[in-house]
Amino acid sequence: MVKDLNEQLILIKGNLRKKQKWEKQLMDYKKELTDIKLMISDLKEKLSSEQSDVEKLEGFSVTRWLLTLKGTKEEQLDKEKQEVATVQLKLEEAIQSKDEVDETIDELNKKIKSLGNVGK
Repeated sequence: MVKDLNEQLILIKGNLRKKQKWEKQLMDYKKELTDIKLMISDLKEKLSSEQSDVEKLEGFSVTRWLLTLKGTKEEQLDKEKQEVATVQLKLEEAIQSKDEVDETIDELNKKIKSLGNVGK
């Protein structure tokens, strides 16, 4: 009987350590998720701004007219389009990272839930 109690105690302690480890990881991932969401928001704003710059160069504007006269409109347009592509790529990568962190958070929550009320 004492042996059984010791084995149960060892199991409970092991589960408690697992739960504490997973809860810490969960907190870290939630912070990372918050940071990624802020980055995504910033990148969306930047993308909108860069797309607006391209539209201005493609549309009729004083800036476009002046650049055309100077012969640098196409260079500027290429540069702005490259900036749009760069921001789009960064945004896609950030969204993928967010999805991966979301999945990891879900997995950790399931692991913690599977341990039940250990440590409460």
